[in-house]
Order: sequence, then structure tokens, then C-alpha cells
Amino acid sequence: MKKYRVVFYFLFFFFHVSLFTFSLYIESHEADFNYLLKLQGYIGYMKYGTLLGLILVTIDYFMDKVELGKLNKKIDAMTDEINGWKAKLYDRQEKVKLANQTKGKVQDRPEGMSGSSK
Repeated sequence: MKKYRVVFYFLFFFFHVSLFTFSLYIESHEADFNYLLKLQGYIGYMKYGTLLGLILVTIDYFMDKVELGKLNKKIDAMTDEINGWKAKLYDRQEKVKLANQTKGKVQDRPEGMSGSSK
């Protein structure tokens, strides 16, 4: 895994741990109604947190798409190379077959009949 990918996943992990910790903190104060009313003033900031989450997911999607494109190009290049080697092997096999058939025709003739008239 490349370094930028590790850093990105670390940020993504930190984001989720922060959300989980925040939700546990809010849950521990659910009985304190005054505290919850005080938090209501900060609910507007949650949209920025969700926007950050959406941005991180979008970045991850495009990073995967770019990496998949690079891998597909490598696969296509390797497939073309394999097909080239297969074609060369086939050509060589055909040359050997043709050479063997030519030798077989020459050897199949009886000895007194070489094709030249003496």
C-alpha cells in the first residue's frame, strides 16, 4: 500500500474514532437535560462533520478508481505481451511442422526416383 493511502486511511480511521467517542460522550450525559440543551447550540457544527465524512468517502472512491485504472492498464499490457508470445510460439510450431512435412515428403520417395531423369 502506498504511503498516501496509509495516511488517508489513518485520517479516515481518526474521523470514525472521533465520531464514536463523541457519541459515547453524549450517551453518558443523556440524563443531564441541561447539558443536552447546551449541546443543541452546537448541532449546526455536525453538518460540517458529516460533510468531512462525505469528502473522505468521495476521496476514497476516486483513489480506488484511479488505482483500479492503473491495474487494468497493467493487466491489458501483460495480456498483449502474452498474446504476442503465443503468436511467436505458434509461428515457430508451424515452421517446425512445415519443415517436418517437407522432410517427410523427401524421405517418402523411393530411392531410385529422385525426380531427375538420368
